[in-house]
Amino acid sequence: MQNNIVHDVCIRELVESDIEFLRLLRNKEENRKNFIYQKEISYEEQLRWYDRYKNTSNDYMYTIISKKDEMPLGFAAIYDVTNNIGEFGRLIVDKTRYTSPGLGKYVLNHLIDISREKLELQRLKLEVFKDNIAAIKVYKFCGFHEYGESTSNGRKIIHMELNI
Repeated sequence: MQNNIVHDVCIRELVESDIEFLRLLRNKEENRKNFIYQKEISYEEQLRWYDRYKNTSNDYMYTIISKKDEMPLGFAAIYDVTNNIGEFGRLIVDKTRYTSPGLGKYVLNHLIDISREKLELQRLKLEVFKDNIAAIKVYKFCGFHEYGESTSNGRKIIHMELNI
């Protein structure tokens, strides 16, 4: 299955024409519930975020593109990069447009490779809600292990890391 994904999608750096799709996808209730910041984002807020993003040197956002129609399917990021450590997150996929299993593993492995080879990171960290079982399975499959726990708005958060 993983080999089919390689042929179905490509991953490239975020460009300005992607940000409205990102905002709409991020604002869907089923997606917002898995983010720490769960409020809807306005068009103006998204533009301000993108302006800040363009001027930030420690935040790398990627767009997952369908090779069939060259349209965005989702997004993921390596951010807060400091001292050879970065944080993986912001993984979000339009499940109405892409339903094949394995995409999360493919994207995460691709970003692990970028972290090691391009960004020269030594470790990736992430936070995930404890009830997001599917994401936790992907992270563990890709080699992440738990190192702590916290709570936000009454929900448990698992802290995970990967030495790369």
